[in-house]
Amino acid sequence: MARLRTRWTDKERARSIRDVASAMSVNLWKIASEALLNLENENFETTTNAQRLEVITEFAIFLVHMADRLLYGEYDEADRGRFVTALALDVIRIIEDNQRDVVGPGDYRDALIEHMNRRLEEYAEYPFDEKEGPGFGMRRRLGEHVRDLMGERDRKWIPDYVIDREAPQAYAQLRRALKNLLAGRIADAPELPESGVWGEG
Repeated sequence: MARLRTRWTDKERARSIRDVASAMSVNLWKIASEALLNLENENFETTTNAQRLEVITEFAIFLVHMADRLLYGEYDEADRGRFVTALALDVIRIIEDNQRDVVGPGDYRDALIEHMNRRLEEYAEYPFDEKEGPGFGMRRRLGEHVRDLMGERDRKWIPDYVIDREAPQAYAQLRRALKNLLAGRIADAPELPESGVWGEG
């Protein structure tokens, strides 16, 4: 189980939306990386670091969407938009830094934003329940996206494994971390955009 940050050291200090998003982006990256490790421990084959990073990216984007769904109805649209936008941009920055390390120098940001927007629009079409988590259709789509990145040997079995094991486990970890980090006060952060447009900011 990934070691997640779920508590603040100074519990009395108000946290900005950006503070919480920054902490959650690191948690989210750890959860997505653990999902890849679990796949490899189950003998699903990956062959390159670039391929591994692509799998982590799919889980990370899925988790950004899960965070957005969890906040729906609990926070006003402005706060929710600021938080999810900050979270998405922090995740993109982490992925981009890893792409430079793994693939080489380059500007990956625009392509990542486009890829994330496409996936988030897709996942938005599927039902979600806070207690039960992502519905079967959403988990299946994640499984299919992961399958498409893996080797031919494992393609038949990966979607079922993601549907039954990795998607529910990743969601449960994300939900626990998000709820705990948001339990404290959140200060206003007017410097962040109020919309969910990932390309801003």
